[in-house]
Amino acid sequence: MNYVDSAFSELLKNNEGEAQATVFDHATRLYFRAAANCPDVIARWSRLNKNYGTGIGAGVKIKLWLLSFFHIHPDSRLFKNLKRLYFFSIRST
Repeated sequence: MNYVDSAFSELLKNNEGEAQATVFDHATRLYFRAAANCPDVIARWSRLNKNYGTGIGAGVKIKLWLLSFFHIHPDSRLFKNLKRLYFFSIRST
């Protein structure tokens, strides 16, 4: 994850506006996928969010904590169902 953090930091540092927002969104998705195997995923994502995100990111931190605490792997059925529920909730708002 140190390499991932470094790579995303460089990408975020060298972009701005919509490009930076897109990179940050993809980074967040990757951190969701890595949460089950990365005990300090919240601290890692929080560093990126502090420098390049918007707001506190409490919702993302809660999701990362749940995925990490319960070791929900991205290839599991539960992860896929949670992802489907998340995208359904976005569409209905």
